[in-house]
Amino acid sequence: EGNISKETWYNDYSNPDQPNSDQPMQITQFMKRKFTLSEAFELHKFPVDLQSLHIQLGSSWDCTKVALNFNDDVPSAMDPNPLDSQEWELHSPRLIAYDKDPRKDDLPLLSLSSQSVTSAVYPKAYIALTASRKPQFYLWNIYVMLFLLGTLSFTVFNIEPEEMGDRLSNMLTLVLALVAFKLVLAQSLPSISYLTMLDVFTLGSMVLMFFVSVATSI
Repeated sequence: EGNISKETWYNDYSNPDQPNSDQPMQITQFMKRKFTLSEAFELHKFPVDLQSLHIQLGSSWDCTKVALNFNDDVPSAMDPNPLDSQEWELHSPRLIAYDKDPRKDDLPLLSLSSQSVTSAVYPKAYIALTASRKPQFYLWNIYVMLFLLGTLSFTVFNIEPEEMGDRLSNMLTLVLALVAFKLVLAQSLPSISYLTMLDVFTLGSMVLMFFVSVATSI
């Protein structure tokens, strides 16, 4: 989104001492770009999720004329302090190309012939930036609290079975505390259409309290 700046320059790496040499001329094009990029979050493993931003590089020439790879003589570099955040940690970029031993779950390095009017196949390469969430806030403030509430539900078994009213009163208090905690928690979490790891843990705590409540009433 939004190309902010653009710089382009060329370097000629041909041999000036042999102007009539049969060796092909090598001209390298350098381009400096500054972009604002975005990609949808994948929150299935929230709050211990990894987010990947893939920058796709392509060519207007098909794969029979050009192959895209990264120059190992000029390694990629990144600002040692790229992200000043208490929630995220940015890792070194990973280069994805045909000569970089791509993983099975990587994006395709060739386009589909059906995507071209001429049925040509075009090469692709990617720069993958990975950010990992720091889960300590969620672990201490949410997971520990849910664990303690679930554990406290077992204390009702210390109450004599004849005191059914006290048992149910204690369980109802814990259930209401969990529901209130869930409502407050929902305000600070993203609204998505699938369950995250945190949602599964929260629902598990509620199911646990449900079965403990049923057991205490029998």
